[in-house]
Amino acid sequence: MVKPSHHNKMKNKINNMLKKVNLCVGKVFPRHSTRFAQKHFKGKSIIAVEIGTLFGDNAENICDNLNVWKIYLIDPYEENKRYLDLEPDKDQEKLTKSEEVAHKKLELNHYWKLNWIKKYSDDALDDIPQADFIYIDGEHSYKQTKKDMINYWDKLKVGGILAGHDITNSHDNHGVAQAFVEFCEEENLKPYISRTDWWVIKGKEK
Repeated sequence: MVKPSHHNKMKNKINNMLKKVNLCVGKVFPRHSTRFAQKHFKGKSIIAVEIGTLFGDNAENICDNLNVWKIYLIDPYEENKRYLDLEPDKDQEKLTKSEEVAHKKLELNHYWKLNWIKKYSDDALDDIPQADFIYIDGEHSYKQTKKDMINYWDKLKVGGILAGHDITNSHDNHGVAQAFVEFCEEENLKPYISRTDWWVIKGKEK
């Protein structure tokens, strides 16, 4: 009998996980990880971080639905070949327009909370403090998503939530899903998945 390869085992885990996801058509705001965070933080004042802000829709909903004291918005708004390969519509023209829209939208009602960091996530680690809620929605390749999970896990406070988007995205052969499965196994974390969102809670150090 031939034993299944590591690749096949991982593929089966991803497929089993995605079968349990309650899929929907269209964008849902606030996203399910934010709804979970509402109950988890119970009105506590928090520091939030978002990787990949684009038009600012999700950042606005985080600010509207959670008691955010400060939010750090990480997005270079710069055309990137790897990003274009995954999402061809994200050219420089669209990114520049989305940056303008995000600033206008968020500064209307939340200007005192905003900290814009126009950098790639790899370069922004030293620009943010320890945070309570970190949302990853940048480049969705397996490699970068896994890297963001590992890097920003260290920036998360105990009791905080690390979350992200596009768990059901088929770009890069479900790279986000693979990264999430591996990360949860490596850190021995309980995974939460609902619609297109994923999240985990950081417990006390062992």
